[in-house]
Parts: sequence; structure tokens; C-alpha cells
Amino acid sequence: MALNADVVVGGAVALNGVPFEGVTVEFEQKRGDTRQLASSVTDAAGNYQVFLADEGPYTVVFRRDRTIVLGQDQEGTARPGNNRNDWLLEGGTLRVTPVNWDHAKPMSLWIERKEHTGMWYGISVHLEGNRLPLTLIGLGFGAYELHWMEPEHLGKLSRATLVTVDAENREPSLELAVTANNRADVCDHFTLGTSQLALRTAM
Repeated sequence: MALNADVVVGGAVALNGVPFEGVTVEFEQKRGDTRQLASSVTDAAGNYQVFLADEGPYTVVFRRDRTIVLGQDQEGTARPGNNRNDWLLEGGTLRVTPVNWDHAKPMSLWIERKEHTGMWYGISVHLEGNRLPLTLIGLGFGAYELHWMEPEHLGKLSRATLVTVDAENREPSLELAVTANNRADVCDHFTLGTSQLALRTAM
């Protein structure tokens, strides 16, 4: 379906009061069994603009480096003409470093938001050896469970670790050991300030 130039949504995205540059703002509209998508990448000032297929309700997710920013889903309603919607997000940054990874086996980090709110609550992020630590920027405040996994077999390669992202500590670092043969029900807990598989709630 062609985009409707008469339905435009624009504005700015900020994270903790700072323009959220280079983040993809992805709009989704449902019309029966059809999902209509439109997206825009924010500029240095956090500005974005999209042309929607139709007026009416929409949901929004944010992606950074092709990875969904968990806990920041938004909703809105577009009307004919120009619509202004600024997204003032609050969240933390989580940095995760693998310990005992030999770089020979492909590996991903599974991170799941324990509060299944919004559209998306779980994602798998591929690990790249030249981009460590793995950095997840903008996570919404809340509790997350994470572990290393094999991308092809979904096998766990570490203990499940529960992380609480909150306003007290926004930029923590976590070292998570890579191991095999772990009990799936064993979980460590940390209170921290702040190609992909994903889970979304039924809509």
C-alpha cells in the first residue's frame, strides 16, 4: 500500500534529556491481518519524520544497530495532516563482556524483559569480537534476564543472570562467564543502573 503523504508524524527523540541520534523510529499500523510499517532514522538533534499509510492508531519501537531497544515501546494516534510527537525516553546502558569466550563459536546474548509490556520483550543480539563489550543503550527501567546462547541451537552457554536497570546506576558493566552444561534454573541477580531472534506479545 502506498504511503499517504497527507499523514505525517514528526518530532524528536531524547534519551535522558539528550538527543537520541542514529536510532531508528519504527511505526507499525495494523489493518486487519496486515501490518504496515514506516520508519525514520533520527539526526544529530534527535529529529525524525515518517509518512504513514493511513490515519489512526500506531505503535512505535526504537532500534539501535538493528537491535530493538527493550522497554521503550510507545503508542499514538495519527490524524490527517502533520502530527507532532516527541518521545522523551528514560533508561540505562548495559555493557556485557564475555569471559572465557574463545571466539571460535558464534555466540549471542539473549536478553528478556521480565515485565512483558509493550510489543517486544525478548531479543537475541549477535556478539562481534571486535565490538566488545556488547553495549545496549536505552533499556527501559525494569528487570531483565540474560544469558549467552548458541544462535543456531538456542543452547544456553552461561548461567541466567537477572539484571535490574534503574535510575540509581545508569551505566554499569557486567562480566558474564561463557560455560557449558549449566542448570537452566540457576540464576544470579544484580541490581544495575543502567540476523536476530525476538519475542513479541500477542496483539
